[in-house]
Amino acid sequence: MCRLAYADGEYYLHMVKGTGITPRRWEECGWTQPAPQLPGLEVLLDDVEDFADKVACQHYFIAYGDHTGALRDLCSILGIKII
Repeated sequence: MCRLAYADGEYYLHMVKGTGITPRRWEECGWTQPAPQLPGLEVLLDDVEDFADKVACQHYFIAYGDHTGALRDLCSILGIKII
C-alpha cells in the first residue's frame, strides 16, 4: 500500500507491505437497512504500529504483488523520499 503526500516543501511516499484477504462482513454507516455489501479488501499489515505512526490519510493505493523495488527506483529518480 502506498500514499504519496506533500509536507514541508517536499513529496514523500509512505509505503507499507501487507497481505490482502477476503474482508469480514461489514456495513457502511448511514445506509438504510439492509445496507448493501460493498466490494472491499481487508489488508493485514506486516507492521501495524509503524503504519499508524506514519499514516498520511485514510486513502492509500494498493498493488497486487511486490513492487517495492520499482517504486524505490522511481522515487530515487524523482527525488521523492520514502518512509
